Amino acid sequence: MWGRKTTIEVKQDVKYSITVGHDRYGNLIIKDLKIRSDDLDEMYDKLIEALSNFESLKVDMVVKA
Repeated sequence: MWGRKTTIEVKQDVKYSITVGHDRYGNLIIKDLKIRSDDLDEMYDKLIEALSNFESLKVDMVVKA
């Protein structure tokens, strides 16, 4: 359980990447989140997009379980 790790990256201009894993209780958590942008507004939009994708990943995992 401790060694499982998944990285989700957007390949178009790679604006952000998320590394997710599981805590000791088996909950899906964000281990690392990197956002690349020169514009603060764009960075905020990418943050919201990344967190939204993470939430949908959590929902997909619950549905499949």
